[in-house]
Amino acid sequence: LVALPEHVFFVGLGLCVVLASLAASRLRRAWPLLAIVLVHVCATGLFVVRGEMPFTIVTWLGTLAPALFGLAFGLARRAFVDDPWRWRSAALAGPLALPAAREVHLAVFGAETVGLVALLLAALAAFVLWLAYRRGPRDAAARRSALAWTSAATASLVTVAIPIQLENEWVTIGWALEAFAIALVWRRLDHAGLKYFALALVAAVGIRLVGNPYVLDYYPRGAWRVLNWLSYAYLVPVLALVGAWKVLNAHERERLRPWETEVFGRRAFVATSAAATALVVLFAWLNLTIVDVFAEGRALTLDLQRLPARDLSLSLAWGVYALFLLALGMRRDVVALRATSLVLVLATSAKVFLYDLAYLRDLYRVGSLVGLALALLAISFVYQRFVFRSAEVAR
Repeated sequence: LVALPEHVFFVGLGLCVVLASLAASRLRRAWPLLAIVLVHVCATGLFVVRGEMPFTIVTWLGTLAPALFGLAFGLARRAFVDDPWRWRSAALAGPLALPAAREVHLAVFGAETVGLVALLLAALAAFVLWLAYRRGPRDAAARRSALAWTSAATASLVTVAIPIQLENEWVTIGWALEAFAIALVWRRLDHAGLKYFALALVAAVGIRLVGNPYVLDYYPRGAWRVLNWLSYAYLVPVLALVGAWKVLNAHERERLRPWETEVFGRRAFVATSAAATALVVLFAWLNLTIVDVFAEGRALTLDLQRLPARDLSLSLAWGVYALFLLALGMRRDVVALRATSLVLVLATSAKVFLYDLAYLRDLYRVGSLVGLALALLAISFVYQRFVFRSAEVAR
């Protein structure tokens, strides 16, 4: 089969698809449509892996055929319109076609524009989404399923296109903005899969910004110490995550499924995860910015060498951030934020007494003690004035 000329191979495969589509219509069942897509994807993948190079534009168009079949499934007006498998097949066609289409695009056009393949498939999936919205099932549950599957297909292709075409911090920024966009879609379309898709993107953003040591190697240190690439690489995702939290928090509790209530209780777990990730990323940016201010050389590194000014600045920043968390926890009435603030205060105190004071001299030591004392007084006053009194009033 793979030894056939490419035009003969794809024409023959297309005729088989037409016959199978007619059979599916005759059977009045939509599940054969998914079988059509799977068979075409497998046959095309085998042809790409075993076929002879070089590939041509005909092969490139042939690998995109499953997505075009999905588009045809969406364009059909009356054929099993309420069958969920029609829209599931149309939604899966684009993502399944991507691997073979990407390999052929690399061979035909090169790596510079390889991300356009995923974007083209995402555009086709978005058009199928529009068709599902305009011509989708009349049944409410089937309609919600159709919109959710096509939305997830579009989002997954965009998610893959971002790291294929972009690099470094732009991947993280793109995923953070996409998490916010999916949260907006979920607000209009109540489907748990969309919400957890957003959660996966939130987790990926947090890992890339906090648990990725290579983030420091993206660019050399610039002339500006605060307004530099670190600012937009961290703060833009923070804003996107806060936006996702705002959207999710407004509706998540009232939309919880029974199984979610059994696992997470009545908490807005995904919204809370987005907010917590935003706070952790913001804290990481604050520390990296201070390290960058006192660093030397062109590369940003986490140097553990004793630098009194830097160490004192970090302690001060931790104390201020603890106050910020305390104020936020009081305003939102969130016990976890207040507890985190207290833990950060204790960590700051331990850092000052066990680490900073051992190496600080003269005014640095005095300033560290005075700053810590003022911070502890302010926090104790706030706890005594607002937190403990509020607890007594509640009792």
